[in-house]
Amino acid sequence: MLKVILEFCHSIGIQIARDKIEDSPGDLGGLLIAEGVLRYDDTLKYPGDILYLASSIAVCHPAYRRQLATPLKFRESQVQTAHSMVTAAWCYAACVHLGIPAKVCFHEGGYQGQGGWLVQSFEGGQYFGLPLLQLFRMAYDPVGAAAAGVAPYPNMVSWLRTSQDHEDIAFLPTL
Repeated sequence: MLKVILEFCHSIGIQIARDKIEDSPGDLGGLLIAEGVLRYDDTLKYPGDILYLASSIAVCHPAYRRQLATPLKFRESQVQTAHSMVTAAWCYAACVHLGIPAKVCFHEGGYQGQGGWLVQSFEGGQYFGLPLLQLFRMAYDPVGAAAAGVAPYPNMVSWLRTSQDHEDIAFLPTL
C-alpha cells in the first residue's frame, strides 16, 4: 500500500523524501511537511496519512506551496474547517483513483476517531469539500462536469491546485 501511495504522490508532482523524523507534529508519527516537501520515515504507522499530508500540499495555493510546513495551524477557524473539508474530499478521490479502501486514509487512528463516519459519508455521496475543489478547478459536481466535458467527482481533473485565483484561500499555516 505504501509503495502505491508514494508512486501516486510522485506521479502528480508532490515531492517526497524518506528521512529521519525526530519530532512529528500531532498524531502524524513519522511524517511531516517541510518547505513543501513531504517527509516520512520507518516509524510511519498509517500509510494513508501520506495522502492526508499530500492533500494539504495539493490544495495549497501554488504561490505558497514551497512554504508549507507542519504543524498546520491556521489564523482563522473557518480556514481550518475549509482546509479539513477540501483535504478530506481530495483524499477520498485519491483512494477511489488508486482503488484502495477509503479506510486506509480515514482510519480510526486519526480524524479524532471519525474515520468511519468520513468513509460512510463519502461512500454515501456526501461530498463536502467538493465546492472548494470545484472553485480551484480540480474536480466538478455533475452539473459543472457536464459543462466542462469531464467526469464528475470523485474524478479529479487536476490533482494539484494550479489556479492562481483565490489567493485569500491559501491554506498557509501561520508561521
